[in-house]
Amino acid sequence: MSSEVPTEYVTLPAPNFGLYPNTRDGDCDGNIMPLHIPMYGLTTFRRIRVDIQTMTVDVRDRRFATSTNNVNKYGRAIDCYTRHVGNVRNSCGPKGTFHIDTTGTGLVFNRTLEWHLSPGSSWGTVNKSADGTVIDLLGGGYCGGIRPYEPMTLEINPLEVVGDTTDDVCA
Repeated sequence: MSSEVPTEYVTLPAPNFGLYPNTRDGDCDGNIMPLHIPMYGLTTFRRIRVDIQTMTVDVRDRRFATSTNNVNKYGRAIDCYTRHVGNVRNSCGPKGTFHIDTTGTGLVFNRTLEWHLSPGSSWGTVNKSADGTVIDLLGGGYCGGIRPYEPMTLEINPLEVVGDTTDDVCA
């Protein structure tokens, strides 16, 4: 008997992706500069790792993720574009995005999942579809944004039936 813990993944039929832009404009004065840090890039996830016992997503697992540069964590909208002070959005940002879409999986993220800003110069928003299958994040700061309070857990989506549910009928 193996002591190895099974590894399970949920295939994401719809694209799940985040963009960490490669530019900054710290004072929103139009002086846009390139970033010289390795965090930027567009990351796309085809599958996410899930602990099947707890239905918790491992946001650090990048096995089925690809990126134009650096593979970032799942479910985070972050950038280094500009500062946002006192939870007030600066006029030229943020630029970090993440698009979560569980359509076709029969699952949704826990509806009570909360999001937080980190660090203090960040700003962000969370927009969810009515059925909970799509979550769009917009966030950023000097270097930060919006991220989930972990754990990110999945649950059955009662509004979505996945697979063939028709019975064969013999005449």
